Amino acid sequence: MYDKMFQAQEGKCPLCLEKLQGDINTTIDHDHETGEFRGILCRGCNMVLSRFEDPEFLARIFKYLKHGA
Repeated sequence: MYDKMFQAQEGKCPLCLEKLQGDINTTIDHDHETGEFRGILCRGCNMVLSRFEDPEFLARIFKYLKHGA
């Protein structure tokens, strides 16, 4: 499964597009509710994504970036 995901993503993080470097900077992302694997991410994007899983939080971020406080 990992090899197929890695090839499908062309060896890059699908979020930041940085080259994945094996165990050095990669994590397998999964849905915490279902346990289903979503893809292979770099560690940085995986940490950011964990904060953005709340759609309301994400909407506030977009609003802030567009309009400020």
